[in-house]
This record gives sequence, C-alpha cells and structure tokens, in this order.
Amino acid sequence: TNSKNIAGLIASTSYEYQVQTRCTPGILSVFGTKYTFTTLAIASCGVVSGLTASGITTSGATLNWGPVSGALSYNINYKLSSTTTWTSTSSTSTSKAITGLTAGSNYQFQVSTVCSGASSAFSSTASFTTTATTVNCGIPDVALFGAINKTSSSVTLYWTSISGALSYNVQYRVNGSSSAWTTVSVSTDTAHLSGLTASTQYVFQVQSVCSAGTSTFSSSGIFSTIAFSCSVPTASGFTSTAITPTSATLGWTAVSTAIGYNIQYRVNGSGAAWTSLTSTTNSKSLTGLTSGTVYEFQVQTICIGGNSSFSTSGTLTTTVAVACGLPDVAMFTATNKTASSCTVGWNAVSSATGYNVQYRVRNSGSAWSSTSTNTVSANLTSLIASTQYEFQVQTICSAGLGAFSASGIFSTNAATTACGIPSGMSVSGITTTGSSLSWTAVTSATSYYVQYRKSSTSTWTTVSSTSASKTISGLLAGSAYEFEVQSVCSSGPSSFSASTVFTTLTSGGTTLPVPDHIVVVMFENHAYQQIIGNSAAPHINAFANEANTTLFTESYGIEHPSQPNYLDFFAGSNQGVTNNVKPAAKFTTMNIAAALIQGGYTFKSYADGMPSVGYDGDVSGTYARKHNAITNWVGTGTNQVSSTLNLPFTSFPTDYTTLPTVSFVSPDMNNSMHDGSG
Repeated sequence: TNSKNIAGLIASTSYEYQVQTRCTPGILSVFGTKYTFTTLAIASCGVVSGLTASGITTSGATLNWGPVSGALSYNINYKLSSTTTWTSTSSTSTSKAITGLTAGSNYQFQVSTVCSGASSAFSSTASFTTTATTVNCGIPDVALFGAINKTSSSVTLYWTSISGALSYNVQYRVNGSSSAWTTVSVSTDTAHLSGLTASTQYVFQVQSVCSAGTSTFSSSGIFSTIAFSCSVPTASGFTSTAITPTSATLGWTAVSTAIGYNIQYRVNGSGAAWTSLTSTTNSKSLTGLTSGTVYEFQVQTICIGGNSSFSTSGTLTTTVAVACGLPDVAMFTATNKTASSCTVGWNAVSSATGYNVQYRVRNSGSAWSSTSTNTVSANLTSLIASTQYEFQVQTICSAGLGAFSASGIFSTNAATTACGIPSGMSVSGITTTGSSLSWTAVTSATSYYVQYRKSSTSTWTTVSSTSASKTISGLLAGSAYEFEVQSVCSSGPSSFSASTVFTTLTSGGTTLPVPDHIVVVMFENHAYQQIIGNSAAPHINAFANEANTTLFTESYGIEHPSQPNYLDFFAGSNQGVTNNVKPAAKFTTMNIAAALIQGGYTFKSYADGMPSVGYDGDVSGTYARKHNAITNWVGTGTNQVSSTLNLPFTSFPTDYTTLPTVSFVSPDMNNSMHDGSG
C-alpha cells in the first residue's frame, strides 16, 4: 500500500526516508525525493522508594514499595544477605509475595520501574529476616518411668510418649559404675534390654528424637534384675515309657522356671560321648537305640538367662528284639487286575507293624519300584498292559525289617483303549543349565513320563508331569541332549516318542571352581574404613591381602538393630521381626539350611559361647541368640531343621574335610567386635 509503519528507532533523533515504485517484476523506478522526520523524546521513568516487607514467616514474605507515575510494571531482585546471587521476579502491582525462603535468615531486595520504552535504575536495597523454626523436643519425665517383665538377665522399660517424637534413645549401665553407657534406639515408648547381670541395680536415661533434632537425656530411672534361679531336674521324678527294642520315651518332673530342657544319653557304663537332644516339654522320645541294652540319661533345665547343671543319671533298658517273620509266597494273591494296575496280597505276619512291597517287570533286571502299607495288600499302579510282573514283600517290625520274600507273579490285562504316543515335541527357554520341554497333549492321558539324557551317554533320567510340558535343570552348558515322552492313560502307558535333540547354551566364560566347603562368619558394628588397614584386626586384614581374596568395599547391614539383619541373611526376609526380642514362635519359611538339605547338601551352624547343642535360650554368658538365626527354624515342620545342626563353636571340626557344604559361624558378643576391648 502507499504507507508503512517502522519501529526500533532512537528517541529524539532526526531520520530521512525515500520511496521507490515497484512495477512489473524486475522493473523499478528511481528513488524519489528525500523526506525527514524526528522521533519524540522519552518521558522520565521514576525510581522506586518506600520499600517494606510484611507477612514474614519461616519460608516467605510479602515485599512492598511506593507507586511510580507512568509505571507499567516492576522488576524485583532478592537474595540471602550472605550471598551474591539475586533471584529475579516481576509484578504489575506495588507488592510481591515470595516463598521458598530459609527460616531464621536475613534477606535483601530491590525494585526497578518499567515504563513505556524504558526502565529505571534499581532502588536502594531493603532488608528483612524470616522467622526461626520453633523446635520443642520434650524430655521424657523420669517420674513416669517403669520397668516390667524383669528376669535375671532382661527387663522391659517404659515411659510416657513425647508429642512429636519419632523415636527414642535409651542408655543404661550398672548403678554407681563409671563404665560407658550402653545405648539402644527404639521406635516406641518401650525398650527391651537383655544380656544383663542377675541381682544387679541399673540406671537408665531416655532421650526423645524429633524431626528437627533430639532432646537432652532425662534424669535417671532405676531398676534391678532378679536373682538367677534354674533348678536341676530331680532323678526321683524320672520315668521311662513306651520302651521298644530301639526306642523309649523319657519323662521328668517339670521345673517351673524352665523354657526348655537339654537331654544327654549313652550306653550305661560305656564312658562314650553323650548323645544330646533338646525338648520344650518335660518328655523326650529316644530312637535308634540298641535292643536289650541299658542306657543312662541326664536332664538339664534351660532357663531365661542360663542353664542348670545336668541331673544325676537315670537308667532305662530297651526290650529284646523279636524276629521279624517272612511273608509266605504260597499265600500271595493278585486281584482287581486292569491293564495298568493290580492289587497284590499276602498273609499277615505276627508282630508286623507294616510291610514294604517291591515290584518290577519279570526277568527285566531293572530297578525295583517300591511302596509301603500298614495292611496285608497293596494296589500297584502305572503298570504296562499285557505284561508279567514279579513282586516281593518285606515285614516291618518294631525291632527292624525282615528279609524280602521270594517273588510272587502276576500279569496285567490287555489294554482296552490305546494310549496315544506324544508328538509335536518342542524346546524353549534354553539356558546354560536347563530348558522347558513341551509336546502336544494326548486326549486320554492322565500324566506323562519324560526321559532325557546327554546325547553321548546311555543313561536316561526320568521325570513325570501332569501337563504337556516339563522344565528340567541341572544340565551341562554347551551340551547336546535328547528327550522322549510317554503318555500314561487309565488303560496303561504308551510307548515313548521319538527323540528330540536340543543343545544348552555355552557359559561364555571360564567355569569357576566349586568349593568343597563354605564357611560364613558374621561380625558386628564396624565400617570398612574402621577395619581394613587397622592393626587391631590383623586376621581380617591378612585375609583381605591374600591373592585370591575378593574384597567388597560397600556391603552394609540393612536394618537396625542386629537380629533382623541375621534373619534377612539366613532366610531372605526379617520374618516381620524388627527388634532383638526372641520371636514368640518358630518359623516355617524357606531358609538357607533347609534349601541346602532339600537339595542334597549339608549345613551346620556353630555359635561361639553357646552352652550346648540345640540351645534355645536368649543369652548365656557372652552368647547372644539374636546373632544365631538357625535357632528360629529348629523343629520338625515345613522347612524346619534338626536341633543337631545348631552347635556350639566347640564342635567346629579340626579336620576341615568333615565340614558340611555350608556352615555359619557366629562369634560371641566379645569376639564379634560388638563388645570386648578391641
């Protein structure tokens, strides 16, 4: 058009301009006559004054200043007085609320006016100070202290909760002593102290821990432990019942303060080493005894805080074993025969408590299959149709086992319905040590047998499955394997399928040696930098400097106090335990000892200072149960282990070839670096 607006010019300045006409593309006129104009001068932009601060809190304030004529907005700078870096913001009014400040700190601020086309200089600075955080972490009131559940070695302390407290620190020591305080931290208003000395007066103090800090320690409360009392079971109260040639049940009069008992027995007059057992009741069954033999036994009481002496000896005599009769093959029967099963029977044998039956395809020379029964018959299943079998019967008596009988013979019926041979074999999920095998399901199959082997060997490994797949493990890396599958139907099994071959993955590196024995020793309470290079720990440093040592520089306990860490390490979880108090019941969850034993390996725990095999007490001298996790899984239930695996460190073998696959060693309170002088 015939006009144009131009901007970005300088105030109070004379300009000239010319215009050129543009016609058809590429054709231009000359520039016309020059014309001039002068821009206007800028109006003055006043500097702000009257700076104040209001509404001051621990983290914010409202900044204020006087209005400036012609102002469109304002720029604000503020900073901590102790720093040089400004924070900038703006406002269209004569105030600005700022937040995110530090409590109890001095701040400066300044303001600049923004006018049309210009800004003023920043004003002089003004100052203000944020309010300080009020912290009030109350001191527990000694007048409300108390002590309950006192024993000879432990006590539970309590006090009134402090508002705002997140936790508490408790320090205690023998009253009148100048020894260092022992300190524990708790999240509630109670604390259980253990490892105390009987008949001793203690003082204790409590400190509150709040979000902003801690209170001072309170005045001292006082409590006394009770005298230690643990009576010896009296031999006059001993009983021996349910005696057989190989077993007996011992009984004794209960001791009122007992939490358990240790029992030791041996052949009377032999001078042999004692066999040790534990019991939580006043009776114990002994097994594996010798027929017609006199035994002596002694009982020791386990109390909270320690054990009694062993009692004087009681005696018992096992009965004489009765010969275990042989079933008469002439009386054998075979009934209820099908293509895959048969019920075999025999005459009852006097004194029998049960029977073992073994059977196999006749004249096959293969390994026997076996079953047990408390009656005079056994139903044998998963047999092959139209096949002759032999079976033998063995009597079980209270004194032991008889010999197996001569063989009885029977034949299975012909199959009424063909059992399809599996097909569609496939392999997936192959690793260095295993794979998942699968096949097409057979309609009439109730289960399957899978046999597999390394292709270069002749021995099959056989496993079963109730579905059309099976995961196998324990294979060798980089090796060829083959597998076959057999259907099992109500009418009998099919033939095995053709072989399918697969190869495990290679390990991709050097195979590590498998140690003959692993010994795990757990220490307490010190960081890496306190131990490595410290001459006060010569043995650990000697190990750390050996050529084949692997040294972990950042491995830590994950909880506080001690006991949950030991439970985590032994079983992968603290089992809900968050303190050092003895759990109320034994656990049945999977743990390293049960996993090793169930996998065909061995495990034992050796506890320094523990007074006897299977000891289940809380504290004994310098021994602390909280550092010996296996005690919480001793029993006969799921995933539980025998008390004979919980041993004193005095049982640690000098012949290291007799060590179990894995063993744990728990030093006592001095030798674990928890207490002691070093």
